[in-house]
Amino acid sequence: MRRYSILFIDDEELIRESFLQLVDWEAHQFDVAGTFKNGETAWEYLKSHPVDIIITDINMPFMNGINLLEHIRMEKLKTRVLFLTGYEYFEYAHKAVQLQAFDFLLKPITTEKLLSAVERAAFDIEKEEAAAEAVGKSQELSRSNFINRMLYGKIKKEDINKEAMGVGIPTEVGCYLVMMAAVDVLKSQKVLEGEIGESKRQLQMKILQKKDMLTEETGEHFELYFARNVSTHIQMVLAAQKKDVFNPAFIRMFIDRILELEKEELWCRITLAVGRSRRYIEELPESFKRVRHAVDNRHMLKGKGWKVIYASDSVQERKEEIQIVLPTDTFLHHIRMGMTEEVEADIKNRILSKQYMPGDKLPTENELSDQYNVSKITIRKAIQNLSDEGYVNKVQGKGTFINFKKDKLYLNKTSGFKESLSSLGHASRHDIIQASFLNADEDIAEKLMIPMGTKVVYIERLVWQDNEPIAIDKIYIEDARFPDFITTLSKDRSFYQVMDECYHIRPNHSVLEIDGKAAQSHSADTLKCNVGDPLFSIHKISYDQDGKPIHYSLTTVRCDRVTYVVSTNDSTVMDEKIKSN
Repeated sequence: MRRYSILFIDDEELIRESFLQLVDWEAHQFDVAGTFKNGETAWEYLKSHPVDIIITDINMPFMNGINLLEHIRMEKLKTRVLFLTGYEYFEYAHKAVQLQAFDFLLKPITTEKLLSAVERAAFDIEKEEAAAEAVGKSQELSRSNFINRMLYGKIKKEDINKEAMGVGIPTEVGCYLVMMAAVDVLKSQKVLEGEIGESKRQLQMKILQKKDMLTEETGEHFELYFARNVSTHIQMVLAAQKKDVFNPAFIRMFIDRILELEKEELWCRITLAVGRSRRYIEELPESFKRVRHAVDNRHMLKGKGWKVIYASDSVQERKEEIQIVLPTDTFLHHIRMGMTEEVEADIKNRILSKQYMPGDKLPTENELSDQYNVSKITIRKAIQNLSDEGYVNKVQGKGTFINFKKDKLYLNKTSGFKESLSSLGHASRHDIIQASFLNADEDIAEKLMIPMGTKVVYIERLVWQDNEPIAIDKIYIEDARFPDFITTLSKDRSFYQVMDECYHIRPNHSVLEIDGKAAQSHSADTLKCNVGDPLFSIHKISYDQDGKPIHYSLTTVRCDRVTYVVSTNDSTVMDEKIKSN
């Protein structure tokens, strides 16, 4: 819980002094912002110093407590106001309730009652902030999903405006601009795959900070929206009310600030592709095609020092605006091609950005040779390097196919599938197969440390990674400890998210037992694999801070989708793929 600020108001000096001595406020995570003798002096302070909680008397000179609360409500401050007064002023209670006073306390009051009332107010603030944060995250996710679907042409042109308004994106602005930051992990940097998703999110936050700094410096305001995407690339849509905001000089300033991040984020190299300013939002998908094409071919610019690609419609148009000109329809004619490393990097990027999907067949050597304007020998070398790295598999007489690269899930992290998969850039959801109440048998009772026959909640879920089923998750929890859990859990919220947000419980540690087994007909049908395919069988018990079990789960996971990684105490990493016998 964060620290909360308190203001105390009473016209009697002795009572104000007693308030400071009555409770060790600092020890209870409260900061006393000050004490005041009437509502007028307190209000002057509040105008420039908002606080979380006010404890005030009602009957005071110059401005009483009720008048102060009226000012607070008129200014729409979210301050919790607790009235502390005598019986003779109890008639004010009705007015206080109308003004949404948090509590009405009668003098004299004990230390315990006062502290309890203040802690309730703090908890109410915490709940409101958590709810607002959840709404904000939900809206942000909806916006990012919309941006992704729009840019990749998955929304009909005539429906774009309607859907944009539905997620809070303005459709009547001066101009729009689409940008794409290609983020390439440097070979010299040992960045774990599981960390790339988090690193990308940090980059996005820093880009937002750069945007805010630019706005503060120039006074030019614009909105910045990120697209939800599983690749390391960052797609952005900029929207400004003024028509001339996205002029070449302004965009160059923004670009320069983004490129500064390379010095801070030493693990990657950033290349920016910039589209042309557009008047209407429905024009952005076409602009994005050119931007995406430029990004796909960025590796051909190696050695030329290119950091920015302007994906315009014509050379002439950009010559008038920007010094660097590179129309995408003639892109391959403006760059040198032919080196094995460049071809390999480009194909690898297409695999990582999922332009080539697992199982897809690569174009033939002749087709790739024509595409990249290089010899077949160069293509063979690039394909061999990709094969050695595990990205492709060459099948004699059939061709070259894209391998599925398994994700690594870290057993030393107390997290669920949704958190782990999201950190790796995957979309994840849970479909509830069954939800019911059971009486704990001897085994469940022992694992949850509850008496036999205790009512437990049983949830069976199917876990999805992008569009593929990855695991069957069976969860057992004590019903009395987690009331209404069945109605609280949904496909869009993870188990640990529900525990944290709804029950304020976070796991301290977990104990897992992992075994191997062969897929039977039922699990094979559910997980879309073959009978006999190897599966992980994971028994897991999570414990809270007091060592009490939170839940017991039995999870069946496809071995072909993930690898489990254990990080030992001496900081060495054991990457052990557990195989069934």
